[in-house]
Amino acid sequence: MAINIHNAIAHRFEKERQAIGTATLAQATLEDSDLLLLLAQQIHESYARKTAKSYGEFEADQQNFPTPGNLESHFVSEEVDFIEMTGLLMTTLVHEANTTAVNLSTGGTVLFLDFETEGRRYLIITILSTKAGARFTADMKLVDGEHLDVDAMRYAGRVDIQRWQTGEDKHVSFLRGASQDVSAYFKNFLGCSEPISALSDTQAVVESIDEFLDQAELDRDARSAMRDRAYEYLDGKRKSKQVFSLMGLANAMDPDEPEAITQFFVNSTADLSDGYVPHATALRTLVRVSAKSKRWELRVERPALSTGEVTVNAEAGTVTIANVDQDILDRLERAAP
Repeated sequence: MAINIHNAIAHRFEKERQAIGTATLAQATLEDSDLLLLLAQQIHESYARKTAKSYGEFEADQQNFPTPGNLESHFVSEEVDFIEMTGLLMTTLVHEANTTAVNLSTGGTVLFLDFETEGRRYLIITILSTKAGARFTADMKLVDGEHLDVDAMRYAGRVDIQRWQTGEDKHVSFLRGASQDVSAYFKNFLGCSEPISALSDTQAVVESIDEFLDQAELDRDARSAMRDRAYEYLDGKRKSKQVFSLMGLANAMDPDEPEAITQFFVNSTADLSDGYVPHATALRTLVRVSAKSKRWELRVERPALSTGEVTVNAEAGTVTIANVDQDILDRLERAAP
């Protein structure tokens, strides 16, 4: 996956929990190097792998949410350069951290990456911490090897520049943390509005489940059992009015090997969202098949296909219904010419 970096800069954000944070701004962008390219690729891939993401669009109120306007001043009007733009963004980040989530948010290295990959241009903003480690030198001596902990990335947001500039939805996203306060802090910093439509978003998840099952190398019984487990998990969350997660869904569908399902969700072009209560109407297609033509309409509960109450002969172009109630047969017979 080739990455072309337009600009990159790293500012320092000093903050501990329950304390006021401050920023130290860099005066220059990062120089192009193989190491920067490697870091950008790691961050892009790590962000893409995360399932706990929320998608939305920029708030219209730029007085209370200045980030969209600051981005416009660089990417649209070109009134400010990348260094000045990120300095303005740091002012907003520090303000939100010190007000929305002062008790929980922590600092680190704030990295701004403006890059292109696979025909798309993105701006990723992430706060990275360091991790202690060890490494061997050329003469095989063991020394400290502190490094940026990309995989533990907790605060991050991404702007799809093309989607934003053409007015498409879901042009900004951010990682949802374990704490709602922390998520709200980064969401407010980005100026992201989440116009969640539980119906359409649940429909997108259900369609992705069907797509996965269609391409999975499973027999009919295994495919049916996996779909049933998906429905039980999602409908259970709906009944208890709890939000669901894509990772939890993948674990419910395949408790032994959920990684393939998780990766399928991550790679979906639908930009799947989670973190909301599933919609009942959208879930019905997991347990029901509906079809109609000009002269008839058919609705079948999926278990009927497994028990043989409804059988399909694709070659003959027929659907056969067994164990039909006598009342229904009488009504159809009276209606027949």
